[in-house]
Amino acid sequence: MTSENDFSFADRVTKCVLGHYEKCISRRGKPRMEREWTLLAAVVMVKRSDGELNLKTVALGTGTKCIGQSKMSKNGDVLYDSHAEVIARRAFLRFLYHEISLVYNGEESEVFVLPASKAHNQCLLKNNVEFQFFMSSTPCGDASIFPMMPEDTFSRIGEICVNIPSQTNSLEEEQIKQTAEEPVAKKFKTDDGICESSCERLQFPEKDNVKHLTDSSFALAEDIFRTGAKCVPFGKQDTYEPGINYHCINALRIKPGRGDRTLSMSCSDKIARWNFLGCQGALLSHFLFEPIYFKSFIIANCPFSVDAAHRALMGRFETQAESLHLPDGYFMNKPNILQSSLSFADNKNNSKTGNLKENVIPCSTTIIWYKKGENATEEIAVNGRKQGATLKSINNCSAHLSISCKALYSEFKRVKEIASKVNKLPLTLKSLEDDSSSGQTYYSHKIAAMKYQDIWNQLLKGTLKTWVKKPKEFMQFL
Repeated sequence: MTSENDFSFADRVTKCVLGHYEKCISRRGKPRMEREWTLLAAVVMVKRSDGELNLKTVALGTGTKCIGQSKMSKNGDVLYDSHAEVIARRAFLRFLYHEISLVYNGEESEVFVLPASKAHNQCLLKNNVEFQFFMSSTPCGDASIFPMMPEDTFSRIGEICVNIPSQTNSLEEEQIKQTAEEPVAKKFKTDDGICESSCERLQFPEKDNVKHLTDSSFALAEDIFRTGAKCVPFGKQDTYEPGINYHCINALRIKPGRGDRTLSMSCSDKIARWNFLGCQGALLSHFLFEPIYFKSFIIANCPFSVDAAHRALMGRFETQAESLHLPDGYFMNKPNILQSSLSFADNKNNSKTGNLKENVIPCSTTIIWYKKGENATEEIAVNGRKQGATLKSINNCSAHLSISCKALYSEFKRVKEIASKVNKLPLTLKSLEDDSSSGQTYYSHKIAAMKYQDIWNQLLKGTLKTWVKKPKEFMQFL
């Protein structure tokens, strides 16, 4: 086992992300100091080379907001969900599209190879490459519901989730050291237009620290951390009773919006979906021999429960997973869940000083950043559109975000054309080309990813049967 600079793998990943945020992201999309706050998420690529681990941030996002149904667009040009976790994952898709296009163009990719035979013209992840997902706070929804203890402290920050069965991760080299967390803050209200990714915090104890909690602590707790995400219709519902009975657990949840309800599932639910289907989505799965799973989820210094994270991201689906018929390459991902001792300075709480930021508001802007070869793309979004877009310009491509559904679909078609020109079109796309009746819409290409859709449909018949799906008419654009 390798130990570098005497600090943990989780801290290494966190340092990589926070350093990138400070040095490489422009000031214009960041919160105003001491007046605004935001949440941060990122994807870190880890490569093993000559026994060393090389870490690189390849995609990053900030944000806290969602838009309601009334502001959705049938053209696919509006970003509905601007939570940091969702932004980072969509930015990661742009990174992957670029790397895949290099492979089909016969150029060197640092991520993928194109096997000569068995892969049916689909790309394969290099053996020495893994991806880790970083979050500055616990994801909204089920993972944010866990007990608060009145007497004790969060003392085991940075502990690897060793009690959870997980796949072997060759790149996570050392167990996280135990360090003490900074003081936590008092009561916040959850804004009606955001879903603070940590949770609504109530009745914090007047102590220097708060205990690292597990679900087994429910019997001893006086209250729980709360999430702004609401239970989906027709599923389990919150009771809103005082104390620990305020929320139910294991429920699918939907993010709040300003005015009207959103159709965006909570980050806990979306991440759980990635653990079955991969983070690449349906469109990219056409070009991949196997799905891409995150090897670790790393959370910065904040109130946190290993049990709640495991329950939300994996545990509540384990029973159904046993009965699923999964195609080759797909499995229920059981990543390591780690916490760093380092905190994000632009969080709602000033963890570095231990002081509560009393008068701050959520930052209205969203930062989108991703690596593209030797270069990088950075965009600032407001209300699901590129900052500065006007009513006159919103229909122009220049006003569309590069991670909107429409832009990602355009990138998909670009890569598809490259593959077709060199006679490397994957079989799933060849069959779609031959079937003129299916059309060539965003929706038709998603549905044509048969392995992906087969697993998704199995999930929708079981644990995820109350998942809120977007109407088909919002996916019929060209």
